[in-house]
Amino acid sequence: FEPLAQRLLLLLVQLRHALTPPVLAAAVCAALDAACAESASPAMGVCAEGALLQLTRAAFGRLRTPSADEEVEELLLEMLGSLLGTLGSKAAHCPAALEAVSAAMHAGGPALGTHAHLVAPLRSCVLPALCEAARGSGGSSALAASLRAFAHCVAEHRRVLRAPIGVYWESVLLGSAGSTSERVELLLECVHSLLLLRGLVGFLWVHYDCTLGRCDLCEATVHLLTTHAMPRADGGALGSSCLLALCGLVALLEQLVLVPQQESGESEKESKKEKESEVRAHDKEGEEGAPRPPSPSPSPSPSPYPSPSPSPSVGVQAAERVRQRREMKRVLALAAAHFNAKPAKCFDLLRAKGLLAADSVDAERVALFLLAVPSLSKVAVGDFLGEPAAATDGTLEAYVRRAGLGGLGLLEALRRLLSLFRLPGEAQKIARILEAFAQQHARTGADAAEFGHADGVYVLCYSIVLLNVDLHNPNVKKRMTPDDFVRANRGINDGADFGEGLLRRVYESISGEQLRLAERAPVGAP
Repeated sequence: FEPLAQRLLLLLVQLRHALTPPVLAAAVCAALDAACAESASPAMGVCAEGALLQLTRAAFGRLRTPSADEEVEELLLEMLGSLLGTLGSKAAHCPAALEAVSAAMHAGGPALGTHAHLVAPLRSCVLPALCEAARGSGGSSALAASLRAFAHCVAEHRRVLRAPIGVYWESVLLGSAGSTSERVELLLECVHSLLLLRGLVGFLWVHYDCTLGRCDLCEATVHLLTTHAMPRADGGALGSSCLLALCGLVALLEQLVLVPQQESGESEKESKKEKESEVRAHDKEGEEGAPRPPSPSPSPSPSPYPSPSPSPSVGVQAAERVRQRREMKRVLALAAAHFNAKPAKCFDLLRAKGLLAADSVDAERVALFLLAVPSLSKVAVGDFLGEPAAATDGTLEAYVRRAGLGGLGLLEALRRLLSLFRLPGEAQKIARILEAFAQQHARTGADAAEFGHADGVYVLCYSIVLLNVDLHNPNVKKRMTPDDFVRANRGINDGADFGEGLLRRVYESISGEQLRLAERAPVGAP
């Protein structure tokens, strides 16, 4: 069958510009399956890989000539989004798919970053696959292909792919420790080429080093380059990695020299252009969906950062705002380190910096701090929320209210809450937290009508926590059955019974997926 398959692929390549979008997508998928098949002969593999690249370029090249028919254009975007996800799902383990991803990005050009249908698979499939391929066992060829595709993402789409780009940069480009000299040279060559992009250093500094919850990419990149640029201790000749690192440092410094000449005229234009063009696709790690840290007291401004003082120049104002954001990130990282060791010292620091009122407990600001700062220990947060003081001063209630649990079902809301911190081991602390959750869920839960009173929510939540331990603790020998769980929760809904179907669904959910209570290691602490 291989000769026939090869002839069919060649015919599809010749007809690629005449094929309708669904047929072209099917042709790309067929070529992809053939190129990734381990049982294919070398001749078939070469033919399929060539056909895959040409068909992929033809498919994504259609983005450069949009259709006047909106329905046709929408169909094309949906098809290309699905195709991009398919390529991304195989790119981590199939070299041909990895090359096809790179071909798709080059063929689509800037248009890839202007449509939500295409940005979503880039975020969720393609960039994670590129990261996995770069760190896998595919060797230098897979790393080089991954770096090429990543460099294109940075050059064309960095404003809509900030979070996944940050993950790739941190885990791949900055993860050269213990690597072979060939791998280090490839990474440094990629870093150098990226630093030649106009405005990239400022972009890294503003959107990573000065943004809460993101790695200090600019600072870490400087450290990487200076480490590899150091001459050999024995006075020997400079190696390729040393020269590449020096070139990278020169490119970075050249951008810093150009910034003062450009910032006054371009900062406002760039901000306006970004607001108009950026795709507002959902990004869990982006700034839009994340809780903001508290702003300095007593400023009424809704901004999470101190308001800059008046300045005669737009460029100077922008630079001042960035400096304040960087200082805010540093202060909050230091406060988080104090909180993980001793919460009282943390709040003393926040009061000294004007982020908390000096003469009263500001429950809303404390709750924002606990939700917004990513380097807090989940154990420390759980212990703090379980203390009597957090319940009496309103911090616990504010935390639960701001945790984004409204409109969710009971089990989904409970899972989300317990993913934010580690539930304490003391029964009294658990009771306080679950009571606050029950009060909130009885008001805003999607299934609040099923509960007669907040007390019923509280008792059922406590029962769910106990069920989770019973079903998933290896030390428990005799486990609770669904009938046992139903019997144990009779008469707790304000004197009435919960529906048996509800209780059995809860049991099945906890049995299939336990409540995640694992500790998250603190990151970003100084």
